Amino acid sequence: MPGRTATQHENRLYPENWFPFGNAVTTHPFSGNTGAILKGRPTYPLMIEVNTSTEYWQRGASLVHTDPAGRHDAELPPTARVYMIAGTQHGGRPGTDPSPGPCVNPHNPNSATPALRALFVALEEWVRTGAAPPSSRVPSIARGTAVAAEAVKMPTVPGFALPPGANRIGLPVDWVEPPARLDNFYGTRVCAVDADGNEVAGVRLPSIAVQLGTYTGWNVYRAQPCELCDRDGSLIPFARTRSEREAAGDPAPRSKNATAAEISMSLGLKPRPQPLSLSACCCRLTPLSMSKPRGNAIGSDCLELTCA
Repeated sequence: MPGRTATQHENRLYPENWFPFGNAVTTHPFSGNTGAILKGRPTYPLMIEVNTSTEYWQRGASLVHTDPAGRHDAELPPTARVYMIAGTQHGGRPGTDPSPGPCVNPHNPNSATPALRALFVALEEWVRTGAAPPSSRVPSIARGTAVAAEAVKMPTVPGFALPPGANRIGLPVDWVEPPARLDNFYGTRVCAVDADGNEVAGVRLPSIAVQLGTYTGWNVYRAQPCELCDRDGSLIPFARTRSEREAAGDPAPRSKNATAAEISMSLGLKPRPQPLSLSACCCRLTPLSMSKPRGNAIGSDCLELTCA
């Protein structure tokens, strides 16, 4: 049915988050009720749910795969999969205008499209042939990759605004005449980041696995720097040369002192002023073999994207 999205600034407190939040059986921390949307019965449909990083910062997407108090991971039924596409913003697509608009930071042009195309194929094969897709790839409390928003440590880069915190998700209230005080909030989590500020869990596409910049699912309003900027993400490209980094006053030798130019040359590519992106193609997601040598380790909870 028609609805609205309650973000930290727009449509604040619109009641769109109702328990149960996902397909894992969980217990409501305030009412004590237990439930799930799908409970794994043979007659239930197969389900793949995909979220960008923005959904974790603005809409509490971690509630899909953790208990609502944010204490532990929840067990999804075998008929359901959940994926987070690391370092992407809501509605991101090829050709996204990187200009900041009302935000402080440039918009995030990293597109989730290649992963979505691959997951469409995976879902079709699951339904037609029974070939199950890869296991869910999401931030995990047990692995230390699902953390409170205030625990995220971003690199300090001149001119790059940092997040004021995630949008807190609480019990539905009358959003036209809201109560004067809100006390009950769910324990939502966001994805932990590496030293470059890129997310360490989920499906990491090439622009995140072989980094040429910092890509986030959040941005900050220029006029209200204490609030997240709608459902926009941020991008801060790595300096192309060491001298460019030093001239910009970037104090962090990110990516082990590698600049974008150095990373490009290590891949046999010519340096480019913009971060590399993968154009839409026929793709397939496969579990990454950790014995396979790579120039940049991706981590055991990630997927490899191969394209024809």
